Amino acid sequence: MIGVLVSRKMFHRVITGTSGIEKAVHYQRFANEYKIPVVIYYLCDELFSGERVNGFVFSPDKKPKQIKVKAPAHTFCRMVVGRKSKRKLKRLMKRTNKIFYQLQSGRDRNKWRHITALTENLTTAVHVPETKRLTPDSAVELIKKYGEVIIKPIRGRLSRKVIMIKRDGSNYTIKSKIDQKLNIQTVTAAELKNYIAGMAVRKYIVQQKVKAAKVGDSITEVRISTQKKNSGEWGVTAKSLWISEKNDFLTKFSSGSQCVHFNSKYFKSADVEAAVDRTSKELAKQLAKKISAIDLGFDLMIDDAGKVWFIEANLLDMKRTYMWAGQDEDWYQTVTQPLRYISGKMKG
Repeated sequence: MIGVLVSRKMFHRVITGTSGIEKAVHYQRFANEYKIPVVIYYLCDELFSGERVNGFVFSPDKKPKQIKVKAPAHTFCRMVVGRKSKRKLKRLMKRTNKIFYQLQSGRDRNKWRHITALTENLTTAVHVPETKRLTPDSAVELIKKYGEVIIKPIRGRLSRKVIMIKRDGSNYTIKSKIDQKLNIQTVTAAELKNYIAGMAVRKYIVQQKVKAAKVGDSITEVRISTQKKNSGEWGVTAKSLWISEKNDFLTKFSSGSQCVHFNSKYFKSADVEAAVDRTSKELAKQLAKKISAIDLGFDLMIDDAGKVWFIEANLLDMKRTYMWAGQDEDWYQTVTQPLRYISGKMKG
């Protein structure tokens, strides 16, 4: 049996069929096809004491049911745990034969930590836009150098609190987005420094804005699922393409973007797909040296010269991109590839 660790809230959503992320049908199909039971459960005291946990079990060719079970020896973590819970799970692994794959706390999702890890290696560093911890001076420095920058939270998600700043003569244009509404304001150099100084700068990074390939007046961004294969090597399971709203700087569904199948026709470089696949595997290999991972989602941008740029890593990749793009089979394959990898470890 393979375990899937989720939050208590997600556990109840799976049982009631109200989750837009974790679909019971995916786990039931996996159990049927591979003849391996899967149990979804959540963090609880019983897990650490060795007692039975409250689980939702998918058995081959049977209806799923909620029962008390012994936590499996192999569990894939589909949630970010707190630091204390992470330490407790590590201690549990040391004193038992249990393995928790993709065991991560909030610290592991720190974007600055990802940037630092990727820039330590020359192969991956060339794909990382120049990035600094945010201060008024670092922002002005990168704006002078590149003309445009992106400011983003170190631990943000869904493009929340992401800001674009562009130099416009002696003034600066600031773009932000709240509830899919684009806000634009023009400020002086002094006002810009005050604006940045008023932010919780320790929680942000400032980054060179990548000049991504466009479709008309919309920018593009690739979402790619890079996962451990049964061989232990990193491979690409699926990818899609985000197309922003006209003249927008964000490319997320929550920002009103459109998600479509990945197609090389959107780019000028002929070998762009091979470059995207190769880069994502290099990024995954390097990042996994610092962070426990068998499943990584990457946001990548491609410029008109065909260069692939790292935008960010998604350590808790929800895979809904493929649902929005109409790639239902890819959605299933990306959800269950970690389970196939784990099943290979169980047999080994």
